[in-house]
Amino acid sequence: KIKEWVDLYLSHIDKITPEVHVREEEGYKFKAVDVFQQNFNLDALDFKAMLERAIGHNNLVAGTMYLPRRVLLKFAEGYEKDTREALKILFDESEGIAERINQTEKAFDTILTRWNKEKEDKMEHTFIGIRFLSLLSAFRYPDAHNAIKPREWKMFCKFIDDDFFIPPHTSSGEQYKK
Repeated sequence: KIKEWVDLYLSHIDKITPEVHVREEEGYKFKAVDVFQQNFNLDALDFKAMLERAIGHNNLVAGTMYLPRRVLLKFAEGYEKDTREALKILFDESEGIAERINQTEKAFDTILTRWNKEKEDKMEHTFIGIRFLSLLSAFRYPDAHNAIKPREWKMFCKFIDDDFFIPPHTSSGEQYKK
């Protein structure tokens, strides 16, 4: 099944040329990684401004329904130290990726709890989960980690293995690991 998909994909690339494929179809992903790599600095003096530059506007993080970037920037402004610590956890390669995703998600949930107690315009959710955390991890370590869109990823896994199943309440880190 995978070979059939790969062959179709490669045939498409041959037809339009690799240059067109990168420039017009997938190049924004390479650029997003490059922008992150060039701008991300956990020790930046203006942490929020650095994050705004590092996590640029593209279809990976833009759109009215995609809020994690906006929430991250609010947290960086209001809870800078805690936000730095959360990202430090995510990017600490001495731990396994599943554990780091779980710990980072928990750290952002803790910040959200403080936010909700202190702010009148309460957020009910951080929107910072497996999709956004895997994206940030892939931006930081593109040769080691993949960004995933959970719904599409689960559909793909089910296509490959009819018996594929993730039990309800499986942590984000364990889902990523699978």
